[in-house]
Amino acid sequence: TATDSSTGTGPYTGTQTYSLVVGAPTIVVNPATLPNAQVGVAINQAITASGGTATYSYAVTAGALPANVTLSASGVLAGTPTTAGVYNFTVTATDSSTGSGSPFTGSRAYTLTIAAALPGAPAIATAVAGSAQITLTVTAPLDTGGDTITGYSATCTPTPSGAAVTATSTTTTIVVNGLANGTNYTCTASAINSAGTGAPSAPTATLSPVLTTYTGPTATSSGNATVTLTGGGSSCSFGTGANESAFFIPLTGHPKSPPSTSQFPPNVRFPYGLLDFVLVGCTPGGTVSLSVTYPGSEATGAQYWKYGPTPSNSAATWYTLPAAVTGNTFTFSITDGGLGDDDLTPNGTIVDQGGPGVTAPPVPVPTNNDWLLLAFMSALLGFSAVLQSRRSKRRQLKGPVCSC
Repeated sequence: TATDSSTGTGPYTGTQTYSLVVGAPTIVVNPATLPNAQVGVAINQAITASGGTATYSYAVTAGALPANVTLSASGVLAGTPTTAGVYNFTVTATDSSTGSGSPFTGSRAYTLTIAAALPGAPAIATAVAGSAQITLTVTAPLDTGGDTITGYSATCTPTPSGAAVTATSTTTTIVVNGLANGTNYTCTASAINSAGTGAPSAPTATLSPVLTTYTGPTATSSGNATVTLTGGGSSCSFGTGANESAFFIPLTGHPKSPPSTSQFPPNVRFPYGLLDFVLVGCTPGGTVSLSVTYPGSEATGAQYWKYGPTPSNSAATWYTLPAAVTGNTFTFSITDGGLGDDDLTPNGTIVDQGGPGVTAPPVPVPTNNDWLLLAFMSALLGFSAVLQSRRSKRRQLKGPVCSC
């Protein structure tokens, strides 16, 4: 019908059939690259349909979205991605209307790239000082930067100043070597991923590496021997500087050698000389264990001899210290202020000198019968010499024998 604004609706004039077609929409995602995983803002990438009035629903039909990223029914990508990587997926839009027009289903492939960010700071669980080194164990950071943690870095800086020393590890245990014994250090640790090295942890308390292993030539030039200290507390170590021990010294002739009047153990020889050392910073009254490995095989069957006072005798004497012997390795324990500690005082300092002694077969002492036998043999030899001399003179007096 037609309606005239001035006269109203006119008469019905006829019928005509029409086809109402909704145009196909175009799916758009822009931008195609999501923000860095650590930006921390919502992603709002609308997928819109144009060309018609139908209602559409959306779905990811292939691949996978990044963690914490979702696609809504209205075609909006939203979330804060937490895992770095390249993601390939397809978004499908489907016409859900039931009205006039042509239903439509269309899809489009997308590639979203999420870059890794630097990881957060790990926590240092333990820090232990050793000989010229500090060992750190760490726990992984909560924030990995959206990527796999591939290792850790540790930096130890001397205090109050000095050049820092850095080490890396592919595990949660990091050993920083090359430190100066007796120097104070503080250390930090950082996590590493594909984006680089992250923020450092809180620093450790002050740590000081200690000398717990020494290798040096024996006093008899038979090769190098190694002594290793365990126990006695974290600061217990071989003395340095003014307290430094001479370590391997000869049995006589050195300022720290036992005096020549010390009445050396009879029939005992010391194939490597003596080990002299001073331990400092130990727990007062605590017990330490020392393991000494000597070169060669001369220590086979030896006992570990000590020279010094004992709790029962303040005068220095020679005595054997209980030791476990495995091949050429001697392992023994000394309690601060007890047997083996020459100052006999539980003061955190242990003074010691000793070494493996091998018992030699005694030199036999002749008895009275031995002397009589020796005299008889000497007389017999003398008589034989005289008799031989007389026979020689007789031949000379007879002269040559001739026939007439």
